[in-house]
Amino acid sequence: MWRRSRITLSLDGGSHGLTAQYSGGGGFLGSTSNPVALVVEAAATTTALSTSVNPSRGGQAVTFTASVTPLAPGAGTPSGAVEFLRNGAVMGSATLAGGTAQFTTSALGIGKHDIQARYVGSPNHRGSLSPVIQQSVKGGGK
Repeated sequence: MWRRSRITLSLDGGSHGLTAQYSGGGGFLGSTSNPVALVVEAAATTTALSTSVNPSRGGQAVTFTASVTPLAPGAGTPSGAVEFLRNGAVMGSATLAGGTAQFTTSALGIGKHDIQARYVGSPNHRGSLSPVIQQSVKGGGK
């Protein structure tokens, strides 16, 4: 009589080798199956960006907040790093905590700056880039 067993696995993204093992019993010897390759795809994500104040004044601290969420059917809370970009160049980075990361700067010059957040990804979640926020910095100091 054959018995089937069902198990549920929680695997990180990437390639995994799986085997089944029978320990033997009832007059039957134990055995191990040949390995089978299983590839778990990382979930796609979306990154949203917000600013604490816009427009701001020259020298004023501005906090940018990035929120990273998986797209269905993906699940879990993304982890890893977010880079904050000004006009396409990295101005700083922060580590995600609970799917959000913050970066504060008071070094934005007078004028308009295109700000984006880029989630660099993790084994379980693919990277993504937020839409641009145009941060305006006015003269006049704090």
